[in-house]
Amino acid sequence: MSVEKAMEAICGAGDTVTGIVAALIGAGIEIKKAAVLPARANRLAGRPARPIPVTRVREIVKHIPESLGLKEPRMMSGNPHVSP
Repeated sequence: MSVEKAMEAICGAGDTVTGIVAALIGAGIEIKKAAVLPARANRLAGRPARPIPVTRVREIVKHIPESLGLKEPRMMSGNPHVSP
């Protein structure tokens, strides 16, 4: 098992992970899997974001669909500002 260098803590990253966990549990995903997947996705999304101490969480969030293996985020009908 490889060990990666720690990334900077980014304000709002915990809120993002918590929101994804809640959404997955609400969708019926097993709690353990719903807790692990968002943490892993957040970590993988941080790689292309290349965070530094002043990075805003939105710079990481925009890479989450890619980190989950999604090519393009799907838009919810009627609201172009919200993606599932």
